[in-house]
Amino acid sequence: MSDLKINTYPMHIGDWHSGTSRMSLAERGAYITLCHQYYLDQGEGWTVTECLRICAAMAKDEQKAVKSVLASKFIQADGGYRHDGMDKRIGEIKTASERNQDRARIAAEKRWGSNAQAPIEDAISNATSMPEALLEECHPKTKSQKPKEAIAKSPKLEGKNWPERNQIMAELGKVCGPGIVNPHSTASMIQTTHAVTSWLAMGYDWRMVRQVIDAKTRKSRVKPITTWSWFNDVMREAHEVWVPPAEAEEVPDDIRKNLVRHKVKTGQWMPSWGPEPTWAEEKQIRDERDAA
Repeated sequence: MSDLKINTYPMHIGDWHSGTSRMSLAERGAYITLCHQYYLDQGEGWTVTECLRICAAMAKDEQKAVKSVLASKFIQADGGYRHDGMDKRIGEIKTASERNQDRARIAAEKRWGSNAQAPIEDAISNATSMPEALLEECHPKTKSQKPKEAIAKSPKLEGKNWPERNQIMAELGKVCGPGIVNPHSTASMIQTTHAVTSWLAMGYDWRMVRQVIDAKTRKSRVKPITTWSWFNDVMREAHEVWVPPAEAEEVPDDIRKNLVRHKVKTGQWMPSWGPEPTWAEEKQIRDERDAA
């Protein structure tokens, strides 16, 4: 098994329902448990005994459910039970991960030259790594800076489709929900903006960054997020499996507002309508509705 850890994987709900519609509740439970473990083990073949242990199938009806799933959804090979569909997706995830690592390495080499020859993993934790260097550039120890001065003097990003730094912070502020403190006025947020620039410098897709922040801050938290660095691990995991969405045709503002109103009312959103509404967009519609 490779060093790559697969902690998340894509699931098409329609395919899942159509593929399990004739299963009992016990069989569905066994199937999803085996699917989770299959991705964690990255396709290692299992014996029947191992499958029963993975599902914690103790009772006879539970063991019967596991064996039924193996017979209908898996193929018995020399190395144990395997699943062609999951093997294919595991291969795609590994390919995407290797491609992203190559992009990150190339980006680091372009920015840091000979200092980027060490492995990317070492660079992230090294004292002279990109995040630490950006932190020193954004917030020099020799001079105390006010928040606005720190943002204005931060390094200019250079790269394809990267917005200006002030625009980056403004755009992220638009997608921040109630689960995070105010990113524009909270000192700990301003002092950790180097984390955001490091994501982009390592090749993270700008659209993915916005989607992750929107998804993780939509709900209120007992202890709100207070630093951009909080998202580092989440961004890395999302980056490993990120597949850029097909470019949707731009929708006029008035039409998009009606579509967002439909999403707020029904909870439904079609990919052809463009990027899903942010928490702020939905909140605006709800506020207008409540005020009417």
